[in-house]
Amino acid sequence: MIPDFLDEAARTKNYSGAELEGVVKSDVSFALNRQITMDDLTKPLDEESIKVTMDDFVNALHEITPAFGASTDDLERCRLRGIVDCGKAHKHIYQRAMLLVEQVKVSKGSPLVTCLLEGPTG
Repeated sequence: MIPDFLDEAARTKNYSGAELEGVVKSDVSFALNRQITMDDLTKPLDEESIKVTMDDFVNALHEITPAFGASTDDLERCRLRGIVDCGKAHKHIYQRAMLLVEQVKVSKGSPLVTCLLEGPTG
């Protein structure tokens, strides 16, 4: 991948193709709005001078958010102090969950796995 696009790729994790299309359209909208003057709406656009900037990209990301997947920031905020060890039962569940995570990481097929947790509340 081209180094200039590594940051953009990281910022668009969990975006579907349709959502990425929305980001691109929003980028262009921001760039076009800089060219439009409300004083003279009949003034033709100079198409050569329309440039999408990183600010346009960032603004578009604020408008278009992925429907699938959780925000990494939200997940990181939930585990600020790590995971508390609550004993053997907890450790067993944690180890099984980590096996599921590893399964998703190494899978050549679907990047999804289903897991049902059941038990008493608390």
